[in-house]
Amino acid sequence: MAVDALIDSTIERLRAFYNVDIYLLILADSGTPEYRLHRVKHYESTLPADTEPIPVEMVRVLLALPAEHAVVSSEGLLGWRRLDYTYDVTTHEIVTNPGDERATLASLLDAESLVTVPLRYHNQMVGRLYLTAQRRRAFGTFDVEFLIQVADYLMPVIDSIRLVDRLAMEAAEEERKRIARDIHDSIIQPYIGLQMGLAGIRQKLAADYLDASNDRNNLLAIITDAAADTDRLIEMTGDGISDLRQYVRGLRDAGDSEGGLISSVRRFASKFTEATNIVVQVRADPDIGVDERLTSEMFQIIVEGLSNIRRHTQSARAFVDMECSNGSLIVRIENDGTRGSTPTPFKPQSIAERALSLGGRAYVEFFGDMGTSVIVEVPLHEK
Repeated sequence: MAVDALIDSTIERLRAFYNVDIYLLILADSGTPEYRLHRVKHYESTLPADTEPIPVEMVRVLLALPAEHAVVSSEGLLGWRRLDYTYDVTTHEIVTNPGDERATLASLLDAESLVTVPLRYHNQMVGRLYLTAQRRRAFGTFDVEFLIQVADYLMPVIDSIRLVDRLAMEAAEEERKRIARDIHDSIIQPYIGLQMGLAGIRQKLAADYLDASNDRNNLLAIITDAAADTDRLIEMTGDGISDLRQYVRGLRDAGDSEGGLISSVRRFASKFTEATNIVVQVRADPDIGVDERLTSEMFQIIVEGLSNIRRHTQSARAFVDMECSNGSLIVRIENDGTRGSTPTPFKPQSIAERALSLGGRAYVEFFGDMGTSVIVEVPLHEK
C-alpha cells in the first residue's frame, strides 16, 4: 500500500538521522474509527515497519496527551534533575503547567529519552509520532520543531494518497460492475437462449419420434425439422462467439481508443467532486486520440494537478481542458482562485518531470486572485 510505503520511507530516514531505539507512529485508519500502529525497533532496522491495528486501551494511552501538545522527556545527567517540558505546537511556546503525562509516557515506553509530536490535519489530531532512545537528553526543542515540519509535510501527502487510492478502488469497482453487466447481457443471455433451444429440440425429437416411430416419411420430416432448428442454434452460437471476440478485443484495445483518456478523466472528475466538493468541469476536443502510454501518463498528470488544487488552495471549482493543436496534446488544469488571495509562485515538480519524460513541458500561468493554470504540452506520436 502506498501509504505504508511512504511511512516506511519516513521511518527509515528519521531512524537513521536520530539513531533512535524505537519509532512509533499511531495513525487514524482512513474511513474507519480505528487506528493503526507503525513500529520499528533499532535491532529490526533492516525490516519494514510492523503495521497493525491496535486495541482501544492502547489508543487511549498513546493519544492521552492534548492534541496540541508535543513532549520532550529525558533523564538528567549525573544526578541532575530530569529534563521534561511540554511544547504547544499551535503557539510554539513551552507550556508551564502541562500535568504529569510526560513521566508516565517515558515510564510506559521504558525510555531514557522520548519525544512525541501530534499528527494534525485540518486542525484535528489524527495520530501521534513517538521517538525513544536509551541515551540521555537525546532530544530538544529544535527536534520538536523539525518533527512538526515532518508531520506537516507527511499528513497532506498521506491524505492525497488515500483519496487517489479510494477513487481508484471505486473506479475499479465500477469497471467490474460494468464488465459484469456486459457479460450478462452479451454472453450469458445468448447462451441461455442456446440452452433453451437445445432443450426444445430434445423434447421435440423425443415426442415426435414416439408418435412416428413406424412411419419412415414422418421420421425423415422430423430429422429435417430438427436439422433446421440445429442450424439456427449453430448460427446463434456463431453470433455469440463473434460478439465475445469483439468484446474481448474491446477490452484489450480500450487504452488505445480515442475516448479512453477523456472518459477516464470524466469518471475521475466525477468521483473527485463527490469526495472533495470541488466542482470539476472537463472540457475536451472530441477527436483526441492518444496511445496507451500517453493515456496513462496524462491521466496521472491530471490526477496530480487536481490533488494539488485540493491540497494547496481553497478553490471551489476546477477545470480540465484537453485539446490537440499543432501535433501536440495540450492539457490545462485550472482553479478559480480565492478573492483577495494571491497564490505564491510555484512549479509542480512531479508534473514537470512526467511531461519532460514524454518529450514535452509543463509551466504555470498566474492570474492573481483569479487562480492559476498548470499547462502541460506533450507531442503526439502516430499510433
